[in-house]
Amino acid sequence: MRPPTMMVVTFVLVAFCDGRKKAWSPEVPHHEGSMREAVLRELERSLERYPLAKTTEDAHKNLARHLGCYDRVILVVEGRVFLSVRHYHLGKHKPQYHLQFVRSVVARSRDFPNFAYVFEEGAKGTSGSRVCANYGNKSDPRADDELPHVAIAKHSGYSQPGVLIPNPYVANVSTWDRQMKAERQAHVPWPDRDPRCSWRGALTDRGGHCEANERRASSKAGALLFESFIPSPAQAGNYARFCAIVRSSEHPKLLDVKAVARFEPPKADDGKGKHCVKYDEDMRKAAERAKHSNKSYVADFMHYTEFPKYKMLLNLPGVMGGSYSRHLNHLWNAGSVVVLWNAPFVEWYYPALRHGETHVAVDCATFVDRLKYYNGRNGTLLEGLRAAAARVYDEFLSPGGLARYFHDVATALRARLGFDKVLDDPQARFDALTKLDCPSFFFTEVLTSEQWCGPEPECTRATFTLKMIRPDDPVLGPCAQKDRTGERHLRSEYRRLVPDTGDRMWRLVD
Repeated sequence: MRPPTMMVVTFVLVAFCDGRKKAWSPEVPHHEGSMREAVLRELERSLERYPLAKTTEDAHKNLARHLGCYDRVILVVEGRVFLSVRHYHLGKHKPQYHLQFVRSVVARSRDFPNFAYVFEEGAKGTSGSRVCANYGNKSDPRADDELPHVAIAKHSGYSQPGVLIPNPYVANVSTWDRQMKAERQAHVPWPDRDPRCSWRGALTDRGGHCEANERRASSKAGALLFESFIPSPAQAGNYARFCAIVRSSEHPKLLDVKAVARFEPPKADDGKGKHCVKYDEDMRKAAERAKHSNKSYVADFMHYTEFPKYKMLLNLPGVMGGSYSRHLNHLWNAGSVVVLWNAPFVEWYYPALRHGETHVAVDCATFVDRLKYYNGRNGTLLEGLRAAAARVYDEFLSPGGLARYFHDVATALRARLGFDKVLDDPQARFDALTKLDCPSFFFTEVLTSEQWCGPEPECTRATFTLKMIRPDDPVLGPCAQKDRTGERHLRSEYRRLVPDTGDRMWRLVD
């Protein structure tokens, strides 16, 4: 159900008065249909840049190229998940969370599609398959072609290559469900909530050189997000965070936006007279005050279960310059109005979002006036936006919504690349894998086990087991090592590449 028409019409007038440009950059042109249909349209559009597999030969080539990218590829066949012991950075948290997500989603489905995909863990969506181990292989000219890859975000908008998938921080969707229910139980009745817009997070000056600023500021991403010079990509989120915190200090009855522990504004110059960041007067004064005391800009850490104390919750760009937010995953479920900082970054469900209907969009120039407008109404607008945020969670960020969309991605990728022609039929799969010298990729089956210890992501402890494939395996038998020498080589690669965390997070079994 759409929010009341009055809400939409009233905002259109306000947006017109604001002038200049679209209030929220990722917003796609309006089409008839549901929010889910808007997301699926972008999924289909993102695949159009990749050639359609029209023949079985095309499908064989696509499978070969994906498995050749053994350090990035994940294979899902017959409800089982496979990857190579040479997979990139198994010791990093995002690939680990993603594997928990995939395993839990596949386990929920009785008919999850068979497919292979290249996973990019970065939050900018700019690497893709160019980082595959086989990229540039002169014996295979097509190894230089870009493979369809999945990305958790796109830094500069929808036009970047790749297919968007959920960011990995939900991890196991069953655990996520318990976590979200625990947070919902902490909801404060709407009339009792603090009317201010709240945020907590880091503001840490990450340095960087100013020389590249003019190029970055003149780029689409730089112009949309910063409207000024910025010091470096590493500082990307800090300018927005600094602005929001300064605005809060000037309007404490409207905003409760504070840094946690430290308040380190991005520098206005590099000490050599080179202009880095365009401060307004309030920001300049705050930067000066912070040299002596930052007490008015910092506050204690706020747990997710405290978010529902506020009627409005702000999301800001990442401190590392990344384009997605672990924080935002929780905001849609808080029973509050979601406020998004205008930026070109996009995640998978953003095509469903519309400023004034699902959230309020702000930037450094409009932040205060826009929130005054919404707080100054009779409550109808806030109530409609609050209900819309809950619909976004139910449709997209709930366990069912997350699982449904990943199923959609698998279905669309396999249809585009022809994986149904080579992975669904056991004999066709056997023949295809046999031709590829599959044992040389060192594939194993991924198993996970978890123990949930509370409503915090860090309480989800996972142990990953990599199970060696046996020759009689009905799914990936041709990828098994052919003799003990091959098995010793695989074990050697495992010991060399898989991190020893000391708590046996990873283990290899027969």
